[in-house]
Amino acid sequence: MKTNLVKERIFTVFFMVAVTFVAITLVGIVDIVTAESVERNRGLFLRQAVADAFGIAEHDSIQELLDWYEEFVTEIRDDDDVPDHFWVRNQEGEENLVLIYRGSGLWGGITAFVGFEADGKTIRGVNFQDHVETPGLGARIDERWFRRQFVGKYGPFEELRSEPDDKDNLTKDNQAFHQVTGATITSESVKTIMNRSLERAEMLFSER
Repeated sequence: MKTNLVKERIFTVFFMVAVTFVAITLVGIVDIVTAESVERNRGLFLRQAVADAFGIAEHDSIQELLDWYEEFVTEIRDDDDVPDHFWVRNQEGEENLVLIYRGSGLWGGITAFVGFEADGKTIRGVNFQDHVETPGLGARIDERWFRRQFVGKYGPFEELRSEPDDKDNLTKDNQAFHQVTGATITSESVKTIMNRSLERAEMLFSER
């Protein structure tokens, strides 16, 4: 009886080890097979975020996006070889800036791509990436009405106003923006991110 029990336990342990080995092997194979596609998609998301922050809503094709990026964008990387900010040339030859700023949200980090005019102050656009804010609440910072209310402003932002019923009637006040209803912490985080981005843009333009 005891011998059978020991054999059953040995079999169970062996079976679990075998299943774990197979699962890890499969995950490793999938990671290797999809690595190139994942990296390509990551690059596309970055380029689209830069285009959004620069003020280009969309390109007609992926190739058009890649061609635009290649011709007009100079990518600046940090000491860890990670994209940090971008100098974007417009049709008139002026150098505009898109910077990446990473701040804290309610549940984790929020990465913002913020674009600036050649004057180094006026915001061209903003795109929020890589956040884990609450769906239906804080995650609504991705909505177009929320992002476009920053365009043309130069802050600093000091006031949060309530979300309007009419999304075409957004405040023109340079130092205010409308928050997302029920997402005060996320909206406060965005205020901090935008103000820090304004400070960093001023520094980058002064060093240019």
